[in-house]
Parts: sequence; C-alpha cells; structure tokens
Amino acid sequence: MDNIQYVDFEVEELNAFEDEYVYDLEMVDQEQPWFYANDILVHNSSYISIAPLINNGVKFWEDQSKGLIHQETYDKIQEIEDYLNEGITKWARKALLTEDPRFVFKRESIADVATFL
Repeated sequence: MDNIQYVDFEVEELNAFEDEYVYDLEMVDQEQPWFYANDILVHNSSYISIAPLINNGVKFWEDQSKGLIHQETYDKIQEIEDYLNEGITKWARKALLTEDPRFVFKRESIADVATFL
C-alpha cells in the first residue's frame, strides 16, 4: 500500500439540463489531463494505422469515387476493436480487481488520410 499515489482533482458543474447535469472532472498534475462527462472518459483518442493490413492485401476501397470502404476493411477493424475490448476487460479485472469493468474502445472513423495537430 505504500505505492499508492493520490492525485488532486476538481469537479465543476458545467451546465444544468432539464433532468441531468454534465460534469467535467480534470486530473491535475498530469502530463495529459483526463476529462470525464457524466462518468464517461472523453477527449482521449488513440489512432492506429492499418497500412500493414492494406499493404498485405486487405482491400480498403469498395468504390473510392463514392467513398465506399470495402467490407473486408470493416471486418478487420472490428476484429481489432473486439481484441482491444477483450484485452482491456481482462486487464481491468486483474489490475483493478473489478467485476464490472466499463472500459470500451470504439471506432471513431476510418480514413485514408489524416492530419493531427
């Protein structure tokens, strides 16, 4: 128990709605702050490249002129999402000793190019 590290945090009411409130919780003294809204972690995204899949024969486009992505790409990305969600659940049960882990990875988008600032 000597290795427990406590982090200061602030809870601020952002706005009142008819039947609910949205709260913003920011972890301070962190290199990358975490933000929560109604118990959901927001503002944190991770991106991966599927270029190795495409370079090894997975078809990206069904019809590039119409912006239609091939079903094979959707299927491979779903496999990755399922693998990550299975892994994060196992990790949470073991590392956090929880029976009800609620970590979930969800695909935000599939893009052939991206710019990050």
